Amino acid sequence: MYSIGREKLKYILGLLFCIILFYSSGAFAENANQHLGGQLESSYSEKLNKKYSGESAFVAGSVDDLEIDKAVIGEGQQVPYNLPGVIPRTVKEKITLNEQLASFGVEMPGKFDKRTNLLTFKDADFLKKIRNSSKSGMSFTYVKDNYNYKDRNGIFERTFEQGTGSIKAGYLFFGFDRYLKKGDVNYAWGGNFGFGFNRGRGFFLNPDGTQSNEQSSAYFNLWTLPVDVSFKMELFTKSKVKLAVSAGPSAMGLYQTRSDRDQGEAKKRRRQIGFGYFGVMALKTDLSILPKSLFNSFEMFSQNQVSRTNLDLFLRYQSYDNFQDQLTIDGVSIGIGFSFEYI
Repeated sequence: MYSIGREKLKYILGLLFCIILFYSSGAFAENANQHLGGQLESSYSEKLNKKYSGESAFVAGSVDDLEIDKAVIGEGQQVPYNLPGVIPRTVKEKITLNEQLASFGVEMPGKFDKRTNLLTFKDADFLKKIRNSSKSGMSFTYVKDNYNYKDRNGIFERTFEQGTGSIKAGYLFFGFDRYLKKGDVNYAWGGNFGFGFNRGRGFFLNPDGTQSNEQSSAYFNLWTLPVDVSFKMELFTKSKVKLAVSAGPSAMGLYQTRSDRDQGEAKKRRRQIGFGYFGVMALKTDLSILPKSLFNSFEMFSQNQVSRTNLDLFLRYQSYDNFQDQLTIDGVSIGIGFSFEYI
């Protein structure tokens, strides 16, 4: 009796062990996102594997970048973190020329000792290819102040041009352009913002109201603030030296201060604005003609996406009137600067 009961007990314990082992294995596989044949419900990973069965498990990216169909996982369900691969968010079917130029690619690892079809290029050839590929540009220029300032009594000329210690510092301009059409002839629109500075000592008046030749100790400072709206056309665009012509409406702000008045006193400051137009004709020389030791155009492109850096020599014409005072500003002057074109 005792031996028979013992055999039955062994048999019952073995059966229970097998049942427990079977169910615990199925639960572990489900929780671990493993797939066993005969499972009644598919795990998230199994659903994803069925939808993206052709995806590589070694695609660069992160789980946070995934775009997963809600119909596969279910609305509001948490995405498991042990996905077999990474699905890119977007794939561009068409790449523009500028995107091709801006991308240098990455060489695959390896020695490639026996490669026979290695493609190479010279900097000069590459820079020639990108020379007219820009979409926008900006410039920094200086214009010498050789303009004519005419007022009723010639006060400006005597104070800022003829007087002892007078200064006409010239104009500094910042400009930007946005290209509308590129080709053998380029068209662009943009703007220029500038400021200039003049300084001089005033003259005393004679009893009859005319100006004497005796200078006062009071200094007058005059800031000139031109603002342009520019329409530009460029010729010889694919050569190392191109011609650019621009013109448009402009406004000139004047801001004057004097040292012989206290703060808040009348006539300490004077502000006025005039309107007119401007025109510029420039020769723009691509600095890629310089030796690399002096200027590295390829490095400018690879680091800053500057397709062309120019030395600009130009003539600027401007004309303004309708100021509060009886004053006109006009004439032609020379300028020099640098411009940068971006893809």
